Amino acid sequence: IAAAERADSIGADLISSSLGYNTFDDTENSYTYEQLDGHTTPIALAADIAVQKGIFVVISAGNEGNTPWQHILTPGDAEKVLTVGSVNDQKIVANTSGKGPNAAGQLKPDVCALGVQAAVISSGSGQPTTQTGTSYATPILAGLAACLMQAAPQKTPEAIKLLLHSVSDHYGNPDNHIGYGVPDFKQALQSVEIKKIADEVGALYPNPVQHTLYINLPPSWSNKRMVLKLFDATGRQFTIIPRQHDERLELDVSGLVPGIYRVRLGASGEKLQTLTFVKL
Repeated sequence: IAAAERADSIGADLISSSLGYNTFDDTENSYTYEQLDGHTTPIALAADIAVQKGIFVVISAGNEGNTPWQHILTPGDAEKVLTVGSVNDQKIVANTSGKGPNAAGQLKPDVCALGVQAAVISSGSGQPTTQTGTSYATPILAGLAACLMQAAPQKTPEAIKLLLHSVSDHYGNPDNHIGYGVPDFKQALQSVEIKKIADEVGALYPNPVQHTLYINLPPSWSNKRMVLKLFDATGRQFTIIPRQHDERLELDVSGLVPGIYRVRLGASGEKLQTLTFVKL
């Protein structure tokens, strides 16, 4: 908790922790599974506070899956953190990976990452080697999450967490061993980039395109007569009637053959703009 407070004080945006608690040398302080409800242990409360302060918190599920305990550890039970389990390179869950749910019934772990024979640097020799455990899956996922956060700095930790849920391979059928599955960070990045582009005036997206092309219009073009011309790479002109929705044009380009196209777009009294896109 002191480390999290220090991290917050110096502006940290992400905490990755592979520390988990369930038993202590003084057994009177040990936790029961019923206490891992996300709202009881001091470390779980602190982890959720860190998220509320804007820090994305990534926590390992622990390696108790094949022990009598079996469950995740705390603070992996915390409601707002991203709890990470371990899979092999075939996306099969390691039998050691801690199982959910938390004691309140919340799905845990949230997602999984490579933690079976994961590539690491040996602390002894400094040479590449492999190791197994959620303590390796967690920082791998945290590093990818950091890149995603840089691409979408406006997203809150809660939004990043939900995005990672949505792009995971078991999103439609999650369970308490693999969670929502292994996230597809390429898909997550693409969704962030499309949303970012969709908010830009004059943007044309998606590009490349298969079926429907969108063009954002400047507000000053509202209620003006539009001029739109479409050409292929040879200069041949095509006729496409766009549909206008407020400040956005929608073009059905599904009938075009694959290739490079140019759109010349303008409005009454406005200078024509030339935009280029690729039809797949």
